[in-house]
Amino acid sequence: MKIKPSHLLTTGAAVAIANRTPNDAHWYTLAGAPSHTNDKGNPTTLREARRENLLPSITTVLGVVDAKGLNRWRENQIAEAVHGATQADGEPLIEFFRRCIEEARAVPTEAAERGKAIHAVAEATLLGKEIDPGEDVQKRAVIDWIVANVTKVYFAEKPLVHPELAMAGCADACVDIKGVQGRVVLDFKTRKFKSFKTHPTWRAAWYPKDLRQLAFYADCLPDDPAPRVANIGINTATNDPWPAEVKLWEPDEVAAAIDDVAAARVLWCSENKYHPAFTVEKFLEIYGTNAGVLDQEPEEEVAV
Repeated sequence: MKIKPSHLLTTGAAVAIANRTPNDAHWYTLAGAPSHTNDKGNPTTLREARRENLLPSITTVLGVVDAKGLNRWRENQIAEAVHGATQADGEPLIEFFRRCIEEARAVPTEAAERGKAIHAVAEATLLGKEIDPGEDVQKRAVIDWIVANVTKVYFAEKPLVHPELAMAGCADACVDIKGVQGRVVLDFKTRKFKSFKTHPTWRAAWYPKDLRQLAFYADCLPDDPAPRVANIGINTATNDPWPAEVKLWEPDEVAAAIDDVAAARVLWCSENKYHPAFTVEKFLEIYGTNAGVLDQEPEEEVAV
């Protein structure tokens, strides 16, 4: 698309160009292998996914559902970035807006990098590796929780394919934990907990997307009834020691959430005009059975 010289653009047009939505969709092959980037190292496009018959990730599909709280937070970040910036003499509007938007987007990027670091520590600990968190209280919190509560690990950081919904995703872990009967699928969340003035405490906020993602992973597994699911919250709002918070979702909540996931998939396929050519028979032929995931010894490939 040819762009007009910056001095001929309206403010609205400059914002529209600078604020193009980045392509952050995730894709998997029918065999469950991640295919998030193409041969050139760029994010895989929808066109490429169609050509290669890739499966969308659970996070990509759930992106079709409006996340009001997250959207409001993103808008606030952009407003703060613009308020704190000054357009340089002669700086084109596009470049000014792009600079502000990049600054606003850096906040969730930094949070995502922090999340990756915590997930790496969780994975390593689940695989039996000795990790020294140093003075990092959040890494210490996740290590302490795993050591105190996890009695058996079936897998950590494992891609799963759903044989009926034609979607995939990477689950943090499937374990046995004290006080809970049956397997439990875990998802670790690094999140700023809310501080309550009337109580000397912090509390994690949990969202429908948290449960829907976990419900999908659990529904990929062969257990009947489906495994329990739990979020493990790590507080990033304070540098003081704070224990991990556990949200063990109830089975009826999980059952309702998988219905939501199926509905989101229908909407996502309609919005993107893409229905992966995938059948249960094809799944068994290429991927095998998810039961095999639970029979394998956890792989030790993580580096912290």
